[in-house]
Amino acid sequence: MKRLFLLLLGMGLLYAVGALAWNVRETTRYFTANGREATLEIQQRYNAERWSSPLPVKKILTYAARLQPKYDVLIETDQELKPGQTITIRFLARDVAAQAVSLSKRPLVNTIRLRGAEDGAPVKIDETDAFDRLVDKAMGPPAEDVYVKPRAVDEAAPTREKPTVPFLIEKPGYTSWDLIVRNSRIGEWVFMLLGVLIALTLLSSAYERQTEAMRTSSRGKKFVHPSLRNVQAAAPETQRKISYVPKGDEEFAKTDAEKKQTAAKESPPAPPAAIPAPKPVATRIPFKPSTPSPASAPAAADKPTEPKPSAELPSLRSNETAPPMPINRDEPALKLRRKTGGGGDASPPTGS
Repeated sequence: MKRLFLLLLGMGLLYAVGALAWNVRETTRYFTANGREATLEIQQRYNAERWSSPLPVKKILTYAARLQPKYDVLIETDQELKPGQTITIRFLARDVAAQAVSLSKRPLVNTIRLRGAEDGAPVKIDETDAFDRLVDKAMGPPAEDVYVKPRAVDEAAPTREKPTVPFLIEKPGYTSWDLIVRNSRIGEWVFMLLGVLIALTLLSSAYERQTEAMRTSSRGKKFVHPSLRNVQAAAPETQRKISYVPKGDEEFAKTDAEKKQTAAKESPPAPPAAIPAPKPVATRIPFKPSTPSPASAPAAADKPTEPKPSAELPSLRSNETAPPMPINRDEPALKLRRKTGGGGDASPPTGS
């Protein structure tokens, strides 16, 4: 039901936009067939402004102009015109103007009529009028005997009760499409495009709903869209209790043996042992005792003699240095005597 409503609403809006565009085209062709061509000279612009109705899509301005060669007229239009500008228009006479107004679904805002004395003359207001009034209000009233030129005020808006006739701005050689573009504003085009976009959106939504309905009917009545399914969470699995049984000594020993075997299999083979270098052979130095000369015997007797080194010196390596031997001053000195006789041996040394 909803998709049918969207379909009808979209088609209705699209038809309304199309009918309005067709009516604008027919009204323009009516102006071309029954209008009269004239030349307008723009004079001054009135300060009175208003918005179009029923839709405020454009602003309507009022100008005083001269219809060539000699008629002073007052025109209302949605176009920006400059003083002194000359334009060509196509207006309708009173006998056919009423029919054009009833035929057009779009309000005809471009109107023209004769200007009378009660309409007054346009008043030119400076662009800085709003700021000047603000400054005067801030400064306060002037002092006595000070003349201040009065500011220009807006003239009374021309009355709209007098009958008018519609017109279109044109140029020689304009077609119906050129007249539509020249006599329309950007607000009207935005309104038309917005209506077309809304209509296309409604039709697209109806088409998508219809397609979804066809898919659902082909799947069966029991089909439920995944987004509408109520998926229940799965129940958590019951965890098994782990019982602990202590192992005996034999099982521990067996486990240790298995670990060692596994480590032996996983460990890499040991590298071959390095061959030790041969040790250097120690060199023994023989000790030769020195025999003092007779001249030096008394000197040797006077000085305390140093202890004799042992017969065998400790073996020293080639790269080592032997420590110095300590001297013991407390030991008795030895006195040697030289053999005096023929073949007898010298007396043994005696301690001093």
